[in-house]
Amino acid sequence: MSQFETKLRRYAGLLLILAMESPVFAASVMPGPIDEGTLSIESPVVQKILRRGYFLEHSNANGNDMENAARLYCLAARLGSLEAQYRLGLMILDGRGITHSSNSATTWFSIAAGNGHERSSTALETIGIEKESLPDCR
Repeated sequence: MSQFETKLRRYAGLLLILAMESPVFAASVMPGPIDEGTLSIESPVVQKILRRGYFLEHSNANGNDMENAARLYCLAARLGSLEAQYRLGLMILDGRGITHSSNSATTWFSIAAGNGHERSSTALETIGIEKESLPDCR
């Protein structure tokens, strides 16, 4: 099985959950700190992923919800969502639902900050890293 097929299988279950969401559930999920302006620049699929990730991240359930939130944010981050890159960075930095790694968190913050995400720039400043000091990709 190729690496792509492995990743596809991992995310297929999460995508199925998203696809099967009822409109009643989707309407009941408050976007919380993900404001409508931020969501408006995302594709409809990424909007659903972000809302579901936020719901799972902030539910009072178990650790599996945090893991699934991190997976959803990772999927949206790989699809280019700056908000997801930021939220995934926070979860990685805090070790919530995903293994703690300052380097990985910094990478996600740097990608989002480099594309204009202000809260990611602030996160980098808070942990003492300037996006200009990151190594070149050669």
